[in-house]
Amino acid sequence: MSKAIAACGNPMSKTEKTIYPTKDQAVTRWVYNYRPNSGFTQGQIIQKKNALIIDFVDKKVSSISVEGTGTQKTNYCNEKTSISIGDSMQKVDQVCFYPDDIKNIQKRTVLPSQQQFTLTVQPGPDLPGQKLYFVNDKLTKIGN
Repeated sequence: MSKAIAACGNPMSKTEKTIYPTKDQAVTRWVYNYRPNSGFTQGQIIQKKNALIIDFVDKKVSSISVEGTGTQKTNYCNEKTSISIGDSMQKVDQVCFYPDDIKNIQKRTVLPSQQQFTLTVQPGPDLPGQKLYFVNDKLTKIGN
């Protein structure tokens, strides 16, 4: 930012705001349309569409949804062994067995917040103000 001020002169205005950047991530989603292991203990498999959805990023559990509700940990597959955020794909396979559906999707995730500074500079006496956007003291965008 200091180089921009040195090159363009003192800004006409300076503003600061918090931004919440996002990133698309490759996600492997395992979908169970039944309660895993239910047939072993009750004599029949209980069918429930999207009963359990587990998302993996880099072969680690990144999110768990049980019957539509997000959770950090569950023993839905096996009452004696739970699975948690951060567990390996291999552990989930051992506890819940093979899913009904495996999907590879792109999922937008929110990254940690950052401070964005906007300087409005006037490049010349007869020219309109121009906005310069900075994040982590690096120029990220020029324009209004």
